Amino acid sequence: EHLLGPAEDFDEERHDAEFHDFVMREIDVYGCMSRHALGVLAEEYGRPGVLMPGGVNMEEFQPAAARERRPTVLFSGALDQARKGAAILLRGVPTLLETAPDLQVWLSGPGDPEPLLAELPQRVRACVEVLPIGDPKGQANRYATAWVVALPSKWESFGMVVAEALACGTPVAVADHAALPELVEPGVTGMLCDPDDVASVASAVAGALDLASRSETVEACRASVMRFDWRTGIAPELERIYAGD
Repeated sequence: EHLLGPAEDFDEERHDAEFHDFVMREIDVYGCMSRHALGVLAEEYGRPGVLMPGGVNMEEFQPAAARERRPTVLFSGALDQARKGAAILLRGVPTLLETAPDLQVWLSGPGDPEPLLAELPQRVRACVEVLPIGDPKGQANRYATAWVVALPSKWESFGMVVAEALACGTPVAVADHAALPELVEPGVTGMLCDPDDVASVASAVAGALDLASRSETVEACRASVMRFDWRTGIAPELERIYAGD
């Protein structure tokens, strides 16, 4: 998902930068997972690409019979990558607790969470649970039982976490940055935020929590990502691309 990164400093961090540059310039057909990535490919490398978004198994990622009893926000992503936004999400929790005092926040993903947790006031840390990595097959249940999946992340070239959460009928709060806005209908399936603004992130999460309380949200979220279903959406499109149509 992150093969194409438009930020110069992001590209410089790549361990495979030389190989990446060769592929970008020499490969015959370059598949991009979003319209945003297509634009970066054209702007940075002066070449066209083919839209090949990520796929979701809609039969595996299903709504749960019931969500968590308490309002629950799930962050799923690398905890030790600043651009993913776990820290700014946690800094917004005090604001969220003012209207949702029983809020719980789940952190799911690789990386040491202790540097993040050490900076939190005790009342915030008390509502944060670090989930084990667990079985990949169990991730769908986390998405489905959470009220909101939050990803205030920068430089995403698609957003698989977001697509899978929506497939589970769960609204999202994501950054208005790079490819993520392509996956969200604000006020219907989720909310957008400024990933550098704590108040904006907290407001987006609060708005998504409200969406989770609406009966029509589950179906709206699932309908929005049906185009990414492997069987009915992605596979036929890949067959068309490989056939040269």
